[in-house]
Amino acid sequence: LFLGRVWTFAQLLAQAETLAGQLRAMGVQDGDRVVLCMQNCPQWVMAHFAILRANAVVVPVNPMNRAEELKHYITDPDARVAITSGDLAAEWAKANDALPADQQLAHLLVTQFVDALPDALPDALPVLPAAWQDWLLTVHPLPVMASCTVTAWHTALASTHPAPAHNRIPADLAVLPYTSGTTGLPKGCMHTHASIMHNAVASSDNSNTAE
Repeated sequence: LFLGRVWTFAQLLAQAETLAGQLRAMGVQDGDRVVLCMQNCPQWVMAHFAILRANAVVVPVNPMNRAEELKHYITDPDARVAITSGDLAAEWAKANDALPADQQLAHLLVTQFVDALPDALPDALPVLPAAWQDWLLTVHPLPVMASCTVTAWHTALASTHPAPAHNRIPADLAVLPYTSGTTGLPKGCMHTHASIMHNAVASSDNSNTAE
């Protein structure tokens, strides 16, 4: 449930499958790192599972970072595809254009917050705090990038490319979050599918909770 709009798990699955196919068409191969950078919203969830469904690795990046910091999240994990929101896309373009050509992104997938709001948008306005409305309702222009194709979220969801056969095993890398970089450049923390599954199951199991 997001600001008056409801998604079912079936819809989440369908969109993750579609996006996984689009990522594959963009050249994402098994084990590739895909950057995911946006505020909390439904598209973050869909993109996260789409990356995993494409047999790739999620690289979640704090949306508070700016261009100079973002360069590290492109080069260190050797990412060629990033998914972000319209309010942050210009920073990613600035970061990417400052890198050598052989280290730049090949594709940037951009969503707008309105992509997650109800189709009958006026009906949603009463539930949107006034201070949020400009931020949520603004459709930011897609950046123009010399060596990187930029794709809108709705275009990606309209694609018909099939998702690849899923082939990940427990020992494969799943998520690569980065440290804050307090004592140097941020460092990637390797989490496998096994460790992620363990955490998910353990956090839902209350049988060992102390009374």
